[in-house]
Amino acid sequence: MQGDFGPEVKVAVGLRSGLAAAEVYGRDDAKCADALARESPGCVVFSVDDAEVSAWFRVDPDGFRSGGGEPTQDASARVAFRDLEVALRAVETGLDPLAAPVRGEVKVSGRIPLAEAVGYVADRASRDLVLPT
Repeated sequence: MQGDFGPEVKVAVGLRSGLAAAEVYGRDDAKCADALARESPGCVVFSVDDAEVSAWFRVDPDGFRSGGGEPTQDASARVAFRDLEVALRAVETGLDPLAAPVRGEVKVSGRIPLAEAVGYVADRASRDLVLPT
């Protein structure tokens, strides 16, 4: 993003826009729709340790929803980035989904298959987003 925005704003915008794009991909992209169709309803929360940044993606029987902050319903799964630097890399260039947890960059808890499906869809959707740097 251009301007004097710090990493917290960049991460918040990147997470929110990526999850909003994932709503569209989950509906319109065949591979993404298949990945999410295998999951029962639930909510995945993405957050950054020691920062006031979070966003969520919810799979409902009637579609997909996303938003910023904490969701109104309990999370089925949580994805926590170790710090803002890791979260910024995740939204700008992506993280290796196998190596990041091993390195301690990301902690996933709860319904891990749901978190993986949402992460897959958000990653595919984010590749087509062009965010200013």
